Amino acid sequence: MSNNSPTARLDLFATPVLKVIVQDAPALNARLKKLIYAQEANNDGLQKSNQGGWHSKDDMMSWAPEEAKILLNAAMGACAPHTADTHPSGKRNFEFNANMWANINRRGHANKAHTHPGCLWSCAYYVDDGIDGDSGTAAGELMLEDPRYPMNAMYIPSLVLRSGDGTPQHSQYAVTPKSGLMVIFPSWLRHSVRPYHGDKDRISVAFNLMVKEA
Repeated sequence: MSNNSPTARLDLFATPVLKVIVQDAPALNARLKKLIYAQEANNDGLQKSNQGGWHSKDDMMSWAPEEAKILLNAAMGACAPHTADTHPSGKRNFEFNANMWANINRRGHANKAHTHPGCLWSCAYYVDDGIDGDSGTAAGELMLEDPRYPMNAMYIPSLVLRSGDGTPQHSQYAVTPKSGLMVIFPSWLRHSVRPYHGDKDRISVAFNLMVKEA
């Protein structure tokens, strides 16, 4: 028996993911590469979510202050329209704070799934995607995980819901790295990086935005 009754659809609890092409990226990236390689040469780096690769300390704003400011301004400008203050007393004045670090991934390096607790927005910026021309992607995609992931996987993994535009909903969304691209997402969103297969270095900058009441 078919049901032709009118159906109203509500797409609730969407997760905002922002993509920004940073202005004057080639000149900025050239400066960043020199600074990042200089840090790698003098610092063993940290072991966090990275599986291989080099992960700087999160003090990048001290050794690349001008370049960090450009990235932070781009991120804050993008995030502001997508952040609302619903406090009963009305809109408050906030100041952004941030921590920032650099990453260098080489062949086979990846990042395991993780979140960034204690932060509002998290950002990934690609200084060098490691790709020459149209030679492909070399994998190493940034993977953003649907926070509702267990729902379908624990029933019939191949049977999924449709999005508002009619396309099937998948448990992960892949972002292909591109030099000059900044990706911004809520810090609670689980994310990872697939193994990189390129021959050149893939260089990125990551940072978190926190806020405090001014």
